[in-house]
Amino acid sequence: MAVVCDASPLIALASVGHLHLLRELFDEVHVPPSVWDEVVRGETHGVQSLTSEHWIRVTEAPDDSQLLVLRNEMNPGEAEAIALAIWLAADLILLDEIRARKLAIYLGFRVMGVLGILGEAKTMGLIPAIRPLLDRMLALVLFRLKAGLYERTLRACGEWE
Repeated sequence: MAVVCDASPLIALASVGHLHLLRELFDEVHVPPSVWDEVVRGETHGVQSLTSEHWIRVTEAPDDSQLLVLRNEMNPGEAEAIALAIWLAADLILLDEIRARKLAIYLGFRVMGVLGILGEAKTMGLIPAIRPLLDRMLALVLFRLKAGLYERTLRACGEWE
């Protein structure tokens, strides 16, 4: 299964010590160069540990007209992730930004964000609960949720009291 990832899932999961969930769920994850630069070379919550992860593949999409159009519509990481997913005929794109998600869905891709990754990990028994990880992400201000999404997510996972 070809999986392409934007920066937000990498940053959020690495910052709470659960980057391994991506490897356990997907075996291999492709990231475009701009995403790699953002999370590894940037000052982003200790994500420099990604450089030792061999299951993450930095893969460049062809620099074509599709990518140019996408770059005009969203940030470089999201644009390159969607262009890479098109080029790889990916099965799944991991991203959180709503505009990029809507476009990826419109293009026919299955999309999953941090909440979906955590939900899948809990379903597969890789983590016992979502709430502690989600609370740490929110406390680190790495992740934002629209009003009510926190509650709906925890209800869906049986963690709302």
